[in-house]
Amino acid sequence: MRFEIFKAFPPDRDTAVAELHSPHGDGVDVPMQVYRAGDELRIAIFSIDGRVAWEYPVEELMTAIRSAIESLGG
Repeated sequence: MRFEIFKAFPPDRDTAVAELHSPHGDGVDVPMQVYRAGDELRIAIFSIDGRVAWEYPVEELMTAIRSAIESLGG
């Protein structure tokens, strides 16, 4: 699996976003979008139907991911 990063300007956001695309076969999924909300970077994670399922502050999510990795011994 690999991710490609694209800068996009979706109509539902006030500023540019960074989309993480996951190419496969003949298609591309867009599972995540990083965007700025005021002074905070946030991440939107999309469900299979293309709707935002979860939104988190990027730093809080990154901290949780690092903790999860550490709990498995690195």
